[in-house]
Amino acid sequence: MNQETASRILEAVRNLPPAPSGLSKLHPVRDAIVTLRARNTSYEQISAFLKKQGFAVCPSAVGYFVRQHCSRTEVNKLRRILLDQSGVTVMPRAVTAPIRFQPSTRGERPAIARDDF
Repeated sequence: MNQETASRILEAVRNLPPAPSGLSKLHPVRDAIVTLRARNTSYEQISAFLKKQGFAVCPSAVGYFVRQHCSRTEVNKLRRILLDQSGVTVMPRAVTAPIRFQPSTRGERPAIARDDF
């Protein structure tokens, strides 16, 4: 590479536009997205809601934003607050009985694949 090529490349780099700030265009509506996720709204529904508000964004971008910028604990904490405010009681999940161990025909030990060798 000669000096002329190197200087031309350096000049082209200097003329590039500045790098983006790193903030997503969804940052201004972050609190709304966290609230919608706390209400168990899907990424597709959030995308459709934002589109109705004049803020077009695809569902995958919403999902990426949520995974990168909204912690699960923050969403779960807001979800608990919303449930407390609404007065709705959430039914606990049904407890299932543990699966009982069936002794094998070999005795009391469970059969392991390597025992057949």
